[in-house]
Amino acid sequence: MKLVEQALKYGVTVAVGVILILMFGIMSLLRIPVQLTPEISQPELSIRTTWPGASPEEIEREIVDEQEQHLKSIVGLVEMESTSKTGIGEVYLEFQVGTDLQDALVRTANALNQVPSYPEDADEPIIKTVNISDRPIGWFVLSPLPGKEDEVNVYHYRDFAEDFIKTRFERIPGVSDSSVYGGSPLELQVLFDPHALAERGISIFKLREALRNQNRNVSGGDFDEGKRRYIIRTTGEFESPEDIENTIITQIEGRPVYVKDVAEVKVDYDELRDYVRHNGLPGIALNTRREIGSNIIEVMKEIKAAVADMNENLLHPIGLHLAQTADKTEYISRSINMVTFNLIVGGTMAIVVLLVFLRSFYSTLVIALAIPISVIGSFLIITVVGRTVNVILLAGMAFAVGMVVDASIIVLENIYRHRQMGKDTRTAAIDGASEVWGAILASTLTTLAVFIPILFIEEEVGQLFQDIAVAISSAVTLSMIVSILVIPTLARKLLFYEELHPTSSGIIKNVFRNVFGLVPLAAGFNRTVVGGLKWIFQFPLVQSVLILALTLVPLYGAWQLIPKTEYLPEGDQNVIFGMMIPPQGYNINEMHRIGSEMEENYRAYWEALPGSPEEAKLEGPAVRNFLFIGSRGRLFAIVKAKDPERARELIPVLKKELDKVPGMIAITRQLSLFSSAFSGSRGIEMNIMGPDLVKITEIARDSFFKLKDIMPGSQIRPKPGIELGQPQIRIQPRWESIAELDLDVFELGYSVAALVDGVYADEVFLNPDKVDVPYMPREGIDLILQSREQAVKQTQDIPEMIIYTKKGRAVPLINVAEMIETVSSEEIRHFERKRSVTLDISPPPEISLEEAIDLVKNQIIQPLKDDGTLSGEYSINLTGNADKLEKTRDAMSGNFILAIIITYLLLAVLFQHWGFPLIILLSVPMAAVGGVVGLWALNLFVMQPLDVLTMLGFIILIGVVVNNAILIIYQTLLHIRKDGMFYRDAILESVRNRIRPIFMSTFTSIFGLMPLVVIPGAGSEIYRGIGVVILSGLFLSTIFTLLLIPCLMNLSFGMSSGPGTPVTPAGGGRRTAPAPGKALEGMLNRSSRT
Repeated sequence: MKLVEQALKYGVTVAVGVILILMFGIMSLLRIPVQLTPEISQPELSIRTTWPGASPEEIEREIVDEQEQHLKSIVGLVEMESTSKTGIGEVYLEFQVGTDLQDALVRTANALNQVPSYPEDADEPIIKTVNISDRPIGWFVLSPLPGKEDEVNVYHYRDFAEDFIKTRFERIPGVSDSSVYGGSPLELQVLFDPHALAERGISIFKLREALRNQNRNVSGGDFDEGKRRYIIRTTGEFESPEDIENTIITQIEGRPVYVKDVAEVKVDYDELRDYVRHNGLPGIALNTRREIGSNIIEVMKEIKAAVADMNENLLHPIGLHLAQTADKTEYISRSINMVTFNLIVGGTMAIVVLLVFLRSFYSTLVIALAIPISVIGSFLIITVVGRTVNVILLAGMAFAVGMVVDASIIVLENIYRHRQMGKDTRTAAIDGASEVWGAILASTLTTLAVFIPILFIEEEVGQLFQDIAVAISSAVTLSMIVSILVIPTLARKLLFYEELHPTSSGIIKNVFRNVFGLVPLAAGFNRTVVGGLKWIFQFPLVQSVLILALTLVPLYGAWQLIPKTEYLPEGDQNVIFGMMIPPQGYNINEMHRIGSEMEENYRAYWEALPGSPEEAKLEGPAVRNFLFIGSRGRLFAIVKAKDPERARELIPVLKKELDKVPGMIAITRQLSLFSSAFSGSRGIEMNIMGPDLVKITEIARDSFFKLKDIMPGSQIRPKPGIELGQPQIRIQPRWESIAELDLDVFELGYSVAALVDGVYADEVFLNPDKVDVPYMPREGIDLILQSREQAVKQTQDIPEMIIYTKKGRAVPLINVAEMIETVSSEEIRHFERKRSVTLDISPPPEISLEEAIDLVKNQIIQPLKDDGTLSGEYSINLTGNADKLEKTRDAMSGNFILAIIITYLLLAVLFQHWGFPLIILLSVPMAAVGGVVGLWALNLFVMQPLDVLTMLGFIILIGVVVNNAILIIYQTLLHIRKDGMFYRDAILESVRNRIRPIFMSTFTSIFGLMPLVVIPGAGSEIYRGIGVVILSGLFLSTIFTLLLIPCLMNLSFGMSSGPGTPVTPAGGGRRTAPAPGKALEGMLNRSSRT
């Protein structure tokens, strides 16, 4: 082969090429962005529209329904959901994978422009992109410094946090945005006296208009005078509370009525809407999100530097401290360090295996060089194709460690064999590499070919698979180049050197021969296998029975052992989430009381040190952070262990604490790697749809309790709830009465809101020098109109509220409206434009996702269909990971078959024969059997479900396990063609010659993979399943290949006498097959000469 000859001739060129690959590979590795998992692109948009004070029903009717009507026909739309809550309407759009997000944004904006109108006080809708990779990378809490708790009210620093801390975070390169939770915004309150207004005949609405009309700056144009241009402005915006107090509302008998005559004006803080507490202290929570494609490790370093700087120069001087409570990079660093360690251990073990088989330091060194060249060089390719360094990609690299030496083993072993024939080192290197070049090319192409179907998987798992495909394909391709160019060059030099200095290699050989006894053992095993095959060949019936037994029995056993499927691994991050959903109607004070009790019960956990006697008394490990956020409808608890390896032990501890509160729906789980915190990778979304909110809520409630019975231990989150328990008082105007009083509905509703809870009037920009507050927001504050005395202390007070008309008349509310006391929902959800209640179901660990889906379909949905509950406009739809699992499983099944077909056609081209590829592919079922058995055995020690990442291991097996069969068949055909052997002798000689490299490549792959399977640690749950499938499948397939493939070859040659099938030595009067890969080999030779 000319290519090998050129490599030997220009050894310096080959060396320079290797150096350049290593150099640029290292440079690429240092520059590639680092993250936990690959970027997952699922085109999604959210549309948020605010209408202050509007009820969920009003948001649904006036905003969401109108928007959905125009959004439903957008090209590429897959799914549409929406929520209508008090003051806010949100619509979520999911598009087909591959949809250009910018085009989707334009189409969505155009559709929203078709909405005829929005309510007067509603804001314009805001469209944002949504990405699964857009979850926060860090959480922080602003709290008082120790000893400053009584001096500093941190809740008053929300505006400060937004203007300084949030802004500082968002200026960091790589940070996309930051959000603030908790605290009270500053507002300007006009506390009016209803009686003073009544005495002067002033309505609340008139007070509002007076303030709004005064609080304006108006441009008056400009004019030129000489060389100057003057700008005219009329200024009236309020700069201080005194400006508002001195605002004239009206004139009575020629005398002005000022605001100060009827109201008190003061700057104060709004009531708390969310409570945030961290380790016993009040606080304000902030998070940070990274830009897609940025290096998360570097971004977090910058964030931490910014936090340190703000603490020292901004926060500590005013008695505050910003502490980080969650850091996503901690788990990423642990995971990447773990897989890197496994990669190094696996590579080291593979080298030891080589040393055991080769018994030569120099030979081992030659092959071992393929590992760093192939792995490091792969990062150059990874950079070119735009991938990132993540756990899945590095796991792919670790899988490839054992594979990259396969080609080098075959080449070097064959060079040694030719050297033992008496050839000089140069000839042995050329002939040895050229002889097996076709087999190496075939095995490399089959390994690469199995990844082609992965390109057609559009779901999110397809995007995860691509990183493994890129890693393995890059490394294996480079290893093929190394085996043909680098290995012969080094082998020629080291063979010559070893023959001149045989002492060191002789010592190693004697150690393995005399001390370990491996050489006689290996030789005996070789003789046993070859002798056994020779005996079997004499009895066709035994041979046929053996083939059937080796094929059918393992397949049946594997079918019995195959586990049910899951979607994606959950992960083992050091973040435990708890959520409590109260009965509808709980107020914020009650939620704060519950959270405070839970905090006190947990105090001992964050005060204890790991390994201390205090920790030993606890039910779980010591806690680093205990954060809770309480709002009207939810209470969240976020816990982190001081020892990350023990985080999972906190789940039952937190669950026990949450379950203490009666009437609550409690959910506790570990943060998932690939899904939201509360659904996880095992979540099933059961959408109950229909026009009547009462009926679908009843169906949801019945299903909730039935699911608890059929899946004990499951965690179910209803969205929005399973009760319509939000107390509501609906004020229905008496139309004739309000018409007589010249009232309209807006004025009536505005007056009621001002009397009950206060209402927004305008936005003001006060001069900080004229207001005595710790901090004045830059963006302005809300001007609120509110009754000085609480007008409503109980429901009986509502009918007696006094409403003031435009003409100054005062009438009780009961005279102009009817009070109807009802219950409603705090939130109204839509799924595909239909009202819905969603049950987010997480089955217990002992029930697989596939089993849980079957239980929901058979024991919940089907009975509802049978009894007629689900009929007409009422239906149930399963989405979330249930839908994704079904789609992915179908895609994986089809792509598994497609990978086999592609491999078969590729082998047919390389061998120029239709029969040999079929024999080779019979090693695939045996590999699948081994994968299933290995997965079953692993589950005896640690839980490892058959998730879709583990399924990928079976596809990878197709391209890996055929290599041994290719080697035996290729060598058999070479013996028949070149050496003129009888087919039976050629088969036995091929097994005798190739058993050593087969076991070398198998054991290097197995020991290279073993650390990924047996060493637990952060991130191991991602790749452990793939590893055990490949490891066990490869091992079992190798054993079966040595028996099954020779028997099939012997049976095939013995039964066939058609054209092109070798049955006798060449020249013996019968036809011979074309040399395998001869056409391809000739083409390569011609190209090398060119």
